[in-house]
Amino acid sequence: MHKNIEWAEIARYVSGNSSIEESKRLKNKMESDETYKKLVEEARMAWNISGKKAGAWNMDKAWDDVRQRLEDMDEMEATGKSRTVNKMKSRPNKRSLNYMIRVAAVVVISAATGILLYRPDVTTSSKPQQEQVQKELVAKKGEQKRFQLSDGTLITLAADSKIRLSPQYQAGSREVYLEGEAFFDVASNPDRPFKVHVGETTTEVVGTQFNIIFYPGDEDVRVVVVEGSVGLQAHESDKQVLIKPGELGKYSADHLLTVQKVNLNNYMGWMDGKLVFDNQPLSKVVIRLERWYGLSFNIEDTAIKERKLTAAFNLRQPLEEVLDAIAISLDLTYVKNDRSFTFQQ
Repeated sequence: MHKNIEWAEIARYVSGNSSIEESKRLKNKMESDETYKKLVEEARMAWNISGKKAGAWNMDKAWDDVRQRLEDMDEMEATGKSRTVNKMKSRPNKRSLNYMIRVAAVVVISAATGILLYRPDVTTSSKPQQEQVQKELVAKKGEQKRFQLSDGTLITLAADSKIRLSPQYQAGSREVYLEGEAFFDVASNPDRPFKVHVGETTTEVVGTQFNIIFYPGDEDVRVVVVEGSVGLQAHESDKQVLIKPGELGKYSADHLLTVQKVNLNNYMGWMDGKLVFDNQPLSKVVIRLERWYGLSFNIEDTAIKERKLTAAFNLRQPLEEVLDAIAISLDLTYVKNDRSFTFQQ
């Protein structure tokens, strides 16, 4: 890892705010240094996910703010000062310079683009389990599982999710019942439509790729299409909306069916080992952290529950680094107690 990376320069470049001279200088660095090139590409990915426009922020000020915050932390550690009274609050500790640079890089990109991006050091894809006589497929908290059904359909279950197959699945009716989140790669068969029942809705396809989200407690059923087209229908109505690639279909708590264009990266990141937050309040962030890490996350002060986070984390990144980055980005601290973490002001 480079120790003297101009993160502000990189952020200006990926956002279109760099001068011609600066842009040329950075391109030369990329051509001569493969590692540096990868860093720039990762920063560009963060920018693209965030959907920001040039001129919407002051990168130099953002970097100065982050640098000052890191210096303040170093000073606190050097003098032994701390805001804690009877507990140890977990702040980003002074580890190696490389570590601090990594966290600083993440936070400065967050300040500039509104998104935190960790590099996907490792992404693995396990072979799908062949569905035999299983009637229920389950992924526990902290797990992601992939299954292949008898007709060739592939289902990837996100953490804390389960699917129940209809008793007649192999014989004829391709119907499943979802609780949680799952990605479907449906084997095409015009004579046997594939139906997913979730909440008060049914999603029907012939052969396509799509993602459905509806956990207990969720207000909306959300369907995102990657390939093909999907029909979404409420049980109480004959009306069906057609969802095309790059679109989100939603059935809301007030019984409305809507379709809108979305950034697929915000919904499909988990398939690539990333946990993506798109302007989500901390109250929703901790729920997803619990699902994916299988630990307990709490918020001590209700005043910070609505602080918004837009972020993309690698699920194989050490949890402490993820929490450090969130804490810096939202100006928080957190307390660790065995398998429980609590965010505080």
